[in-house]
This record gives sequence, structure tokens and C-alpha cells, in this order.
Amino acid sequence: METLNSSKPKARKEHRCNFCWGVIPKGEVYESQTNVYEGTIYTWKAHTSCQDIARELKMFEDAGSEGVCDGMFSEYINEEYHLLTETSKDESVILPKTTFQERLEYVKKQRLIK
Repeated sequence: METLNSSKPKARKEHRCNFCWGVIPKGEVYESQTNVYEGTIYTWKAHTSCQDIARELKMFEDAGSEGVCDGMFSEYINEEYHLLTETSKDESVILPKTTFQERLEYVKKQRLIK
């Protein structure tokens, strides 16, 4: 993957984050990249916080030249959530069922210090 252009525009309309598939609301600043992969040009849009957590968890370093896709992003978030909520073997704790968005927000709150 090659990045041709990168910017942080303010959304003039609603978009979808290519990492988490959540809504990027109108008026929010987001990350936008124009990329080329295997001869195909495409635009990648992401919440700035999704881009930040991808950097924090070193996803870009692990992805190599292919870049981070939504599948890799969700794998890393799910794994990090598991590590953050893991208890010792002696403790018996049942965690409530969570959605991916809830796990993502939990990981962001734990790992992204503002």
C-alpha cells in the first residue's frame, strides 16, 4: 500500500470509519488518506481516536507494507480488551457480553491518555 495524500478534514457530511465502521458525524475532524493498493486507488477514512489507538497498539508496525485493515484492527482491539480485563486464574469473574464498539471504547479509555 502506498499513501498518496493524507489530511484531517472536518466532515461536511456523515461518513463511516473504515477501522471500526462507526459513524463519523458531520462536523467532526477525521483522518483521510488516499491510498494505492495493487493498482487500485481508494480513500480511507477513520476517527482520529481509531487512528490513535492503532498507533498506540503498534498496528502499523506489525502490518508492514499492506497497511492495517478493519479485520486486523478488530483483532487487535479484541485481544487488547481481553488482556485489559483478564483476571488471575484463581478468580472467577464473568464479564458481561459486550459489543465491539463497547470493547473499542474501553480500550481507548484505558490506553489513550489525554
